[in-house]
Formats: sequence, C-alpha cells, structure tokens
Amino acid sequence: MSQRTLNGTIALDRLISVMMKKKNKAGEIIEGIFIPLELNKLEKVSYETQSGTVNEIQLPIRVIVKDTSDAKGQDGFITKAIGSKTYKAATSAEQEAFKDYNNEATKKLTPILGNIKDFSGGGAKANNTQVVSDDVVDADNDDLPF
Repeated sequence: MSQRTLNGTIALDRLISVMMKKKNKAGEIIEGIFIPLELNKLEKVSYETQSGTVNEIQLPIRVIVKDTSDAKGQDGFITKAIGSKTYKAATSAEQEAFKDYNNEATKKLTPILGNIKDFSGGGAKANNTQVVSDDVVDADNDDLPF
C-alpha cells in the first residue's frame, strides 16, 4: 500500500461561531472562538482507557480527494460531515435530506472547511465563512448572537 501525504488547514470559523474576548484567570484579555455544539451537530464521545474515562468533542469530517489538481493547485477539500450519531438519530426524511448536498439545510451543516494539496503543491485559501458576526464579542456584556 502506498502512502500520500496531503497538507491543508481547517477553518474553524466556517462553523457557526462567534469570536469573543474574555478575561483569563490572570485577568488578561484573551481572544477566542465560541462554537456551539448542538448548532454545529458536534459529537460528544466518551471511551475508557487504562488511565480512565476520556471525554471528547469530535468534529466529523469528509475528505474529498481528486485524481487531478484543479486550476488553483488543490487536490481536494475537507467538509464538515453530518456524523454517525446525528445521522442515526434523524428521521428517515432527515436522513434522505442529509444525502442531498444541494439541500440548503445540508449545505449549512456541511460547510467546506478547507482545501488539501499534495505535499509538494501550492494552494489558495477559500472564503466560505459562516461566522455569525465579524465583530469580537465581549462575553461578559453581550448575549450570543444565536
């Protein structure tokens, strides 16, 4: 089996999110991103290890790899996927809608998060953001915009 190395990035701000400023324990203002779990259909997973229970928040993704590079040198892209837990919990009608990537609700839940390219290639950055607000929100003064 041969191995290919693909490089890329994932733009977390393409999920439904908001930039925030918050004080840390030392009282310093730090900037961060708030990503609501339910709105983005992120999956909470727990499993046992020798060290104890591990709890994770997982971002299900789909990676599409093309046989040839596109005009910008990209060899594929990464999208957010619906995820097994969300799919299994959905009704039959919702499951059918999830399979239609032209469906507006499915598009909203499966944004393109980034491009991938072969290790030796170049690339461009897509601009397909779903950030609710470009403004940084002071978490102590404002309600979330969603």
